Amino acid sequence: MQFNGFFISRSFSILRNIGLSVNHVNANIKALVQQGRYQEALESYSKDPNFPLRTSRFTFPSLLKACASLSSFHYGGTLQSTIIKMGLSFDPYIITSLIRMYVKCGSLCSAVKLFDNVSQCEVSSEDVALWNSIVDGYSKNGFFEEGMVQFRRMQVLSVKPDGYTLCILLGMCNGFLGISRGKEIHGYVVRNTFDDDLFVITAMIDVYSSSSRPMDAWNVFEKLENKYNIAVWNSMINGFCENGLWRNGLQLYPLAKSEGLELGSTTFSSVLTACSQGEDIKFGCQLHCDVVKTGFESDPYVSTSLLTFYSKCGFVADAERVFYLVRDREVGLWNSMISAYVNCGCASDALDIYTEMRRTQVAPDSFTISNALIACSMIGLFYLGTMIHGELMKRPLNDNLAVPSALLTMYSRLGSLEDAYRVFIQMKEKDVVAWGSMISGSCENKKFNKALELYKTMESDGVKPDANVIASAIIACVGLREGKLGGCFHGLAIKDGLDLDSFIGSTLIEFYSKCGQPDMARNAFSSVLQKNLVVWNSLISCYSQNGLPDISITLLPQILQDGLYLDSVSITTVLAAVSQMAALLKGKTIHGYHIRFQLPSEIQVENALLDMYIKCGCFNYAQRVFHSMSNRDVVAWNSMMSGYGLMVNAIKPSLVS
Repeated sequence: MQFNGFFISRSFSILRNIGLSVNHVNANIKALVQQGRYQEALESYSKDPNFPLRTSRFTFPSLLKACASLSSFHYGGTLQSTIIKMGLSFDPYIITSLIRMYVKCGSLCSAVKLFDNVSQCEVSSEDVALWNSIVDGYSKNGFFEEGMVQFRRMQVLSVKPDGYTLCILLGMCNGFLGISRGKEIHGYVVRNTFDDDLFVITAMIDVYSSSSRPMDAWNVFEKLENKYNIAVWNSMINGFCENGLWRNGLQLYPLAKSEGLELGSTTFSSVLTACSQGEDIKFGCQLHCDVVKTGFESDPYVSTSLLTFYSKCGFVADAERVFYLVRDREVGLWNSMISAYVNCGCASDALDIYTEMRRTQVAPDSFTISNALIACSMIGLFYLGTMIHGELMKRPLNDNLAVPSALLTMYSRLGSLEDAYRVFIQMKEKDVVAWGSMISGSCENKKFNKALELYKTMESDGVKPDANVIASAIIACVGLREGKLGGCFHGLAIKDGLDLDSFIGSTLIEFYSKCGQPDMARNAFSSVLQKNLVVWNSLISCYSQNGLPDISITLLPQILQDGLYLDSVSITTVLAAVSQMAALLKGKTIHGYHIRFQLPSEIQVENALLDMYIKCGCFNYAQRVFHSMSNRDVVAWNSMMSGYGLMVNAIKPSLVS
């Protein structure tokens, strides 16, 4: 729509003639803007000669807000011309609205030029809202240091920043300007008695939390005398969760309840996030009761957090119940249910939910599509994956690298590297995730030389490798038996601090195991910061495969001392080591671990037990294991036949034929 000065001048002349109420005009335009009817507000002002178009200084902020919301830079400029003609060029309220309008329309230069002109005026320069508008403008356009410069100018000119100024500045520190600037503003907060402003304190807690300084955040929270705002508690709980201190986050919940604070959806979602991190099923179930009592079970944020909590703890059936109790399901809830199924390996269920979602006319987002593609790759549904890809080509989502990366993963896992490469070539931007998908996909398809070629190309494109890329490159070295090159990648991992990562650690252990260097594998193991069960299992396997089964066996108690629970891989790997040594007593101890921890009787574990007892010469125990097996595969039968062959009275054909 085009607007010009002629219409506006004409409007004023009509109004002078008809003498309609100024207040009525102002109220009407303001009401339209408040209702979000921005186009109507502007049209009523400029086009209809029968509408009361006479205006005053109080109308312009509403009109400028409408321009900002519609990104109507041209009409905003026309309004500025009218403002100048009316002699309102130095009205702080109007100028603030003009600056905000230019910022929202993406013209920071116009906003800065206007601010520089009016900040020379004594009346305007003392208006803190005017300064806030330009500081906010710099912030929204990514010029954070310039925002800090304006903050210092305010102090030099004796313009006292308010709480909103400080919140804008703290928001700039949060992930951009860094902790040093955050501390500078914190000092100002304390010196100028803003330390009771709940909005400022909440922003301060967020800055310290995002800078990995949770104890500094806690000090800010603890010194706050007035803690009767739940937002501050939510911020502190989230801060602990961001830094892995979920137990501390959970401890705050009963304290908030004891203060008599009104708990809302944000609180429940934050605490459920802490429960998810710690997989604290008991606390989470108690919290679920509170959610039901307070009537938040159908809240979209809370229900999504509940579903995520149950799925993270492995209670998929409870996650399903939460999902089906919600009638109006938003896309976030659908995504959480699909993700829950994918994470627990129920790919068919995930695709059923995806199909149901499409039937209910809920539009999928990039997260939905990514998970659906992963589900297709898990169960080999190449045809469905290509159908989803076809739909994306017809109705593409907003540019999001997650979907192309999921396509790369799907095609690679299903053995169609050519399709994966076509998707990769068409990507406008290739981030480290996309490169990682192609490199790992090449490794999965035994194209190790191709994987290393892609790695070199990625480096030449200036993309820095992450832990997953380095791990894939090491896997390629394992496949090509390139010990020297693998050592170079290990050096690169150490240089970038990636050797602390558990995935890199387990990959390096496997690499050195294949190279026959268990000592180097142990060094890689020692470097890992958080040793999960996969890392421990890799080391057990390494010693077992390199003729050191006695060391493998000694690792099992250490795993338990580390607070980890054994899984079937741990048991199977150690049993293989016991079989090599024919150490019956140790084998029985491991069998006891299997029973005590109530591990599922998987066929691999039962076969390993059979093999161990037979090689230890304890055929009676082998028979008991064999007869207790619900499913006997060819390996089990072969083991038993081998066992009978080792006996003095060799044959019992009725049992094994």
